[in-house]
Amino acid sequence: MPGDVATSPATASGPPAAASSSHHHHHPATSARSALSNAVAGASAGVIAATFVCPLDVIKTRFQVHGWPKLAPGTAGGSVIIGSLEQIARREGFRGLYRGLSPTILALLPNWASTLLYTSSLKACLLPAKEAINSL
Repeated sequence: MPGDVATSPATASGPPAAASSSHHHHHPATSARSALSNAVAGASAGVIAATFVCPLDVIKTRFQVHGWPKLAPGTAGGSVIIGSLEQIARREGFRGLYRGLSPTILALLPNWASTLLYTSSLKACLLPAKEAINSL
């Protein structure tokens, strides 16, 4: 019958040409560059995260060592966190909010780099196996 779904050109074309793209061959230089970029990306993400949360980490550490702070009444709407940040900034300056950031970065940089590198390597190793299973 004219217009029948079984005879339409869209269905008569056969399976999509995805099977031809299933054979990925990575050149060693490309793999090394990819590994390096993944390591740099992981390290960069870790540095950004550590820098962002460092003032909160400073407050947490001081709470653990010195106990709950005694802030002036009416400080920043009564928020202990914001009041503590203001107090540190007033007493020690902006640098006081980032005390301990350098050792944190130096200690955790290899961990951040290797974590993303490991996960991307694992993905690269498992992808050919997944494609082999899908081609069965």
